[in-house]
Amino acid sequence: MSDWCSDREALREQYADASNLDDRIALHEQFSTADRPLNDWRVDQLSDRLDDDATVLGVGVGPGHLWRETRDRTPWTVHLTDASPGMVRECRDAL
Repeated sequence: MSDWCSDREALREQYADASNLDDRIALHEQFSTADRPLNDWRVDQLSDRLDDDATVLGVGVGPGHLWRETRDRTPWTVHLTDASPGMVRECRDAL
């Protein structure tokens, strides 16, 4: 059995759309012991380092959960992309 991370077809299948990623995110949310949501923490880290007029390039953003959930807290110009056309489609449709 090959390592699925090296198997392009397996990767294409896993990341064709956000359904598998959403399942993994749900597991983390259900069992997390953090004191706040991960995406809030991520934006706090960026806010400490970026000026309000910054331009951000998000690469490998999947369906854009981070940016969708925190859009009211992100003053930056944001450009997003992913290697998966399905993820890009879902991100574009959601934002």
